[in-house]
Amino acid sequence: MRFVLALTLVAGLLASCDAGVTSEADQLHELRGACLQGGRAWNAATRACTGHVQATPNTRPRVDTRIVFVSDRDGVDGDTDIYVMDGDGRNIRPLTDHPGRNGFPAWSPDGSKIAFTGYRDGCDDAATCNADIFVMDADGRNVQRLTTNAPGIIDTTPAWSPNGTRIAFNSTRDGDWDIYVMDAVGGDVLRLTEDGGKDPAWSPDGTRIAFNSYRDGGMDIYVMDADGGNVRRLTEDGGEFPDWSPDGTQIAFVIYNHSDGNTDIYVMDADGGYVQRIRMIDPGGFGLPRWSPDGTRIVFTEYGGEAGGYDIFVMDADGRNVQQLTEAPGVDAAPAWSPAYTVGSRR
Repeated sequence: MRFVLALTLVAGLLASCDAGVTSEADQLHELRGACLQGGRAWNAATRACTGHVQATPNTRPRVDTRIVFVSDRDGVDGDTDIYVMDGDGRNIRPLTDHPGRNGFPAWSPDGSKIAFTGYRDGCDDAATCNADIFVMDADGRNVQRLTTNAPGIIDTTPAWSPNGTRIAFNSTRDGDWDIYVMDAVGGDVLRLTEDGGKDPAWSPDGTRIAFNSYRDGGMDIYVMDADGGNVRRLTEDGGEFPDWSPDGTQIAFVIYNHSDGNTDIYVMDADGGYVQRIRMIDPGGFGLPRWSPDGTRIVFTEYGGEAGGYDIFVMDADGRNVQQLTEAPGVDAAPAWSPAYTVGSRR
């Protein structure tokens, strides 16, 4: 009823306006839009009658992102830690400082926590090296261990479900690499694949999980329902480290070891159609593409820069406008974008 009344008032005001800047039809079209967007029909009509539009101050808070990544920049041989930086590459600071290797960080959907892989019980050789899933607050505090493995068992590449209640990961706990899922606080571990699987990535609606597997003879991208059912193959020519676009329509991934030795980053439709190469990386490149929260950019790892190491880069979702975010000797890798947050909010 308020909507009808508002349009009636608007029409009456427009009818009383002098012949002005725009036609009544155009003005009414704009004012109807104003009603739908916030009920400001009266003010909009008044501005139309006076022949000008007053500037409205932008009072919306600025929204930003952060990028978490892995680095050996501390200079300790064999150790890697988790770091975080602003979305433009500034303000780099460490989140972990623990002997051994820490890797594959993943933000919780609300941006309050980070899950990661930790080799924290010694790693002298393959037989004694074990890795577990940990979670910490976004500022690096309150580290908690979610899995505890015997020597030789690896849990890695954690991925949060969109509702934040479950974490998928891959593990060798049953002999081969397979995908598992557990509660976000640990426990209730369920095996999802039986024929091999690594690097799980949840669809934005939480109904599907993309992953890569050797099950058909080569490393390709597959997708399955969140309970492990209905597995179907998406690529035929290779693919690893899939990541869904925020709207769920596309999947970014990487193909290693082409005949030319390059690592290529691709984007395809979520059903496996329309595969497009958006970035070719020199031999030895990492790739590891991850979408920005708004779906306009992709962050990845590439060898380059004067420092002579692997660094974090960002590009538009079509592969254009490549920018280097880090430059340090050694390795900066496995970047992951945080959810968008309001500047000034506590993270």
